[in-house]
Amino acid sequence: DEESAREYERVVKYVEDVLKDETKKYKLTDETIEVEGKTLYRIESLKDFRYVLKGEKGGFIESEKNLSQENDCWIGNDAMVFDDARVSGYAEVAQNAIVCGRSKVANNALVYGHAFVKDSYIIDDAVVGDYATVTSGVSVGGGSNIRGNVEIKNDIEVHNGTCLGGNTNIHHQDDFITFQLWWKGNKTITYVFNNDKWFTLEDEYSTDYLIEYGAGDHIKALIEMAQIASKFNG
Repeated sequence: DEESAREYERVVKYVEDVLKDETKKYKLTDETIEVEGKTLYRIESLKDFRYVLKGEKGGFIESEKNLSQENDCWIGNDAMVFDDARVSGYAEVAQNAIVCGRSKVANNALVYGHAFVKDSYIIDDAVVGDYATVTSGVSVGGGSNIRGNVEIKNDIEVHNGTCLGGNTNIHHQDDFITFQLWWKGNKTITYVFNNDKWFTLEDEYSTDYLIEYGAGDHIKALIEMAQIASKFNG
């Protein structure tokens, strides 16, 4: 009869909910904070995975849409992820980092420190940390490393092992050039154009170092290319 059918549906739904909960790796707790008029909930692990232990508290999210229940991605410490931002794959957002807007942190990417990411993609093996700010449609991937007080915005693509740090502003795609050091395997060197000059932030690959160890002609060519690019910037 109708009552039996309703009871059957309730039982089926209960079983489905139980099975669904068993597949989850985290839950929302009752601990909340208010950010930009939104309520964020601290998360808690429901099982051991990767380096996270069952019962371990994590960071804050607005809802389950912000952190995938699949794979080993995690939001740790007091990090916050909200709006339509999503963390998936094996990515991690940690410490006091903030990821919001329509951002995606995926694959094996890491966002840490006091980094701020909004409306941008951090993917592959990319790392964004310290006090770096990445906003407005930026894509960081390909093993790139963004740290320090770097500010990157305006739909810029940062790939190919680019390393950016210090007090650097990257507001145009031509504000930096990354070259592969063919005599160092997969190592790269990045020249940055700020304050009307080109410079490198990697002390290990400073111009003097490379010239001293026999790469002078190659580095001189890189510098000439950077200088030519700066003319196009102007």
